[in-house]
Amino acid sequence: PRLSEASSDLGGLSLVNRVIWQGSKNDPNAKSPRGAVGLMQIMEPTAGDPGFDVTPMNDPDKDRYDPEINTKFGMQYLEAMLNRYDGDIELALIAYNAGPGNADKFKDNRDYSFREFWWRTDDDGNFIRDKDGNKIPGWAQESQPYVEKIMGVQKSAAISAMEGLNPLVKQTSLDRGL
Repeated sequence: PRLSEASSDLGGLSLVNRVIWQGSKNDPNAKSPRGAVGLMQIMEPTAGDPGFDVTPMNDPDKDRYDPEINTKFGMQYLEAMLNRYDGDIELALIAYNAGPGNADKFKDNRDYSFREFWWRTDDDGNFIRDKDGNKIPGWAQESQPYVEKIMGVQKSAAISAMEGLNPLVKQTSLDRGL
């Protein structure tokens, strides 16, 4: 149910489709520099031992490249993160991208919105300092644009067309009653 609520909060475009588009551009063979693979960019350790009552993949090396298994697993994990953070989409996306431990660190120090947290950039436009001038850790430098792009994606013609590219998301959502 939280995935449905989150999608509604984001203007109707499925949160799952946003995660897929941001992570893999809908390429089931996509592989990140850090080793996340598939449509929903699943890391091998997460696939094998996700925790949070999410069913592990049987064969993480192989299953992460299977679009159906990858998407179903990613949806379960994203739902678990939304539940863990009481529907807070920003925290759930940080946890999905950088791990729940890092999301907890952010949550413990957050007394302002995500967008206010990041404000100083270096000459290349990389966010390097928080509002107090402290260096932002590497995980946060990566997660900040990831979260903002997912949350800030507007339903443009390109994104609307992308929605039709992954019928599995719609089918899987129907199967789970989302």
